[in-house]
Amino acid sequence: MRYTSVVEILRHLRSGYGEKPSISAVCRGISLSYQPTYYHIKELEKLGVVATQRVGKQSPCELVNSPGAALWLGLICEADARTARGTAGALVSGLRPHLQHDYNALDCIVCVAAQSRIIAVSRQPAADAGRSLRRRCRTIAPEFESTLLDVDGFMEYLATAAGLQCVREAVVIAGHQQFWHYALRSGEGLGLVRAPGVARAAASSKAEG
Repeated sequence: MRYTSVVEILRHLRSGYGEKPSISAVCRGISLSYQPTYYHIKELEKLGVVATQRVGKQSPCELVNSPGAALWLGLICEADARTARGTAGALVSGLRPHLQHDYNALDCIVCVAAQSRIIAVSRQPAADAGRSLRRRCRTIAPEFESTLLDVDGFMEYLATAAGLQCVREAVVIAGHQQFWHYALRSGEGLGLVRAPGVARAAASSKAEG
């Protein structure tokens, strides 16, 4: 597979997270011809990152809730964070030196510029970590609200329209892969992404019937 093509395809699917574009629509979105786009999507399907189906003359594709999808999307978000600009870029630069020592208990930290919001997630939110993060965020981005959520609170947020925007647009400052584990798990529950093996199981059930 050509890495740059895979990245463009997955970025496109992320930007329309929850939708199921046809392969032709993906082609138009990334300005790549049909044959290489089809090839790369089929290779990603073999890896369990995306799923496709045949609907008439179209082939809709969608993300799959899988470790492979979380890994690929996490790597892309990590690379994108390094080139982030504006307030998000300042937060990445300002928080990165403190991640390992001060915020290693946090699962992920994301910046949603459209909501002027910074969200940190932890399985066991620590008041000290939350206060420290808020202080640093106030210094770097005083106009942004900083919130520390537990996993249940974050999953509730992801189920909202604001959460959908977060998944599509947020700059992930830390915990890139873990962010996608949560996002894809939530998306599966909401019907926005496919559960692994669903199509095969359905086909098998139909054959047995």
